[in-house]
Amino acid sequence: MTASVMYNRPLQNGNWANTLLWGRTRSLEDNSIFNSYLFESTVRFHTRNYAWTRIENAERSNELILGRIPYRPAS
Repeated sequence: MTASVMYNRPLQNGNWANTLLWGRTRSLEDNSIFNSYLFESTVRFHTRNYAWTRIENAERSNELILGRIPYRPAS
């Protein structure tokens, strides 16, 4: 499940764009819920200069790392 909000604002000699994103995953093994968040922002100023930042917090289980398959694949 995901949800996101984007915001864009023109500046005198540039632009400012932002994204705020939330995502949720569920463990197939024990139905635990994991939330992840992301904020990303880019500003263009004086026509050709850019500043960019990204902040992310991703909560995950170790199912992909361990390689366990908690369900039986269809044959």
